[in-house]
Amino acid sequence: MSQKKYYQKHWNINKIKKKVKNEPFRKQDPDVEVVKFLKFLKKKKVSGGMLDVGCGGGRHCLLFSKNGFETAGFDFSSNAIKIAKQLSKKSKFKVSSTSKYKDNNEYDVIVDYGCLHHIPKSKWPAYKKTILNASKKGTYFFLFGYSKNSEYLRDHKLTSFNKRKRFLRLGGDYFRFFSIGELKKLFPEFEIIYKGEKKTLGKNTSFYTFYLKRK
Repeated sequence: MSQKKYYQKHWNINKIKKKVKNEPFRKQDPDVEVVKFLKFLKKKKVSGGMLDVGCGGGRHCLLFSKNGFETAGFDFSSNAIKIAKQLSKKSKFKVSSTSKYKDNNEYDVIVDYGCLHHIPKSKWPAYKKTILNASKKGTYFFLFGYSKNSEYLRDHKLTSFNKRKRFLRLGGDYFRFFSIGELKKLFPEFEIIYKGEKKTLGKNTSFYTFYLKRK
């Protein structure tokens, strides 16, 4: 199954209600880390436009829209975008991959809650180009992704895992487990102003949270 077909199935609106208890990223409530990021932005008196990269069902666009931001989001699953349009009616949404997304706007805030860690490394240059085109000096960039410290890497026995390159494939999906060093190398145009790590999803998976700012 291709990754695109996997996510079309993943965002099938008829199946979501039965699964959100075990898969909180498909709930309508925003993730606690994104809420913390918004509070940080408020203290900095940041306002304006916000872009959600790989927006899924639109919950984080809704959060920022309710807090006065002009919001936009994109996802390569048309099923996800249908849900997002119903949830956050003031936001602008597009069906697009990160490598093909085009937008003439430069945003004050960009949010990636778990998109980059599903993108093969060969496609990172196209992802980076999208981020740079959508940002400007002073843009704040929230990035949330799998950490290389995840116990998941040791526990998971159902799929092939490339230990040296730190990725695995499961079903039709792709998972990348980052080091801090490679993220710094990927985004030298941004300074890291906050980084954190926590365990979740049964406490066997570690995630990094980064706040970055465009230089």
